[in-house]
Amino acid sequence: MTLKMYWQQFKYRYLDPLIDYWYWYTSKDVIRVGDYYTDCGYIPRIAIKADPYELTGRSLVDDSIGHCDVHHCGPDKVTKEEAEAIAKTGPLDPEHKQRLKEFYASEWGNGRTIWWKE
Repeated sequence: MTLKMYWQQFKYRYLDPLIDYWYWYTSKDVIRVGDYYTDCGYIPRIAIKADPYELTGRSLVDDSIGHCDVHHCGPDKVTKEEAEAIAKTGPLDPEHKQRLKEFYASEWGNGRTIWWKE
């Protein structure tokens, strides 16, 4: 094994996760335990477990537990007031609310219903 091959193995195996964790510990935009966020289904949740790769949160709507992949789902950090408003009235943006209604009504919605009261 050459020195270059050894370095590449070391870099990808050890340094990349360390860089991810360093960013996670030092960034203020990262979702941590106790923060409020919306998952990929736009359901507001409070984080009960968080690391650089996965979030686990309790729903403010029905108290269920949900998991999000940080890189693929793209959860959004929100304030407590925004999360409570979304839980009661649905998405704050009317266009987003309409798109979610149409999605839930379609065959891709798998029979799910909207959680907010109209």
